Amino acid sequence: MRRIAAYTLALALLSGLGLACDRSRSQSGGDAANQGGSNNMKSQDEAARKALEALPQLVTNDTFKGMGFGSPEEARAAQLGSPVPHKTIAYDRLLQYQPGTRLEQLFAPEEQVVYPIQVGGAVKSSIVVTNNRGAWQISSVGDSYLGNVLAQATASRAAADAVLTRPPEGGPSPAPTEGRPTPSPQQPAATPTQPDALQLVSIPGLNLDFVAFNRGDRWALIPARDHRELQLSRGRAVSAEQMLPALSNYAREFDRKYGDQIRRRRLVK
Repeated sequence: MRRIAAYTLALALLSGLGLACDRSRSQSGGDAANQGGSNNMKSQDEAARKALEALPQLVTNDTFKGMGFGSPEEARAAQLGSPVPHKTIAYDRLLQYQPGTRLEQLFAPEEQVVYPIQVGGAVKSSIVVTNNRGAWQISSVGDSYLGNVLAQATASRAAADAVLTRPPEGGPSPAPTEGRPTPSPQQPAATPTQPDALQLVSIPGLNLDFVAFNRGDRWALIPARDHRELQLSRGRAVSAEQMLPALSNYAREFDRKYGDQIRRRRLVK
């Protein structure tokens, strides 16, 4: 898990809403405390806009670098990018993984969305909002780590497409082309469909984050960081059917070594 910073950053009033924000993720963002019903909004866009309104008051001479900006002035020109769904997989779900389980079956039910914060078209940071019992709440503001992940996501689409156009592991090979009609100029060859819109997938218990694309029930995962033990390289796409057994085995070995200690400290859910 990204480390929680030792101090609290106060959020200014958001159009009459009193919100407090704990700085987290190595001083790059914060978790908004739910003070009664004050941090409850009707839509994810409304919650994101409220967080964006507070941003100039949070990005100061002391905080702008940790929040992903080049200067405090950049926050005043910030705009919201397109929202990206953020899925999480609990540590315990990986321990219970069985072969054949699809990636989406492991996702936690919590609905969370990440908004890129853009300045001049470039992603600088992020805002995270979460659906809690039908109300949308601000979860973090100024998370530069997730901003960096989203900034690299566009370049990951081609890598994901290459994985998703390959036959599944252990699946049938492509059918031979002999006997098929050759496309005529009036009937061009079909173009492979593009992967669906990007999502973020996180496994907090193992400190792993992925950019993810899917096509039907197949998923391509692109690690946000290198991970030597799992032989993961940042930006290199891996199919979910290949990745999930390795992740489960790694989680079980990790749990065998450190599980009791971690659960005593409540570091993993």
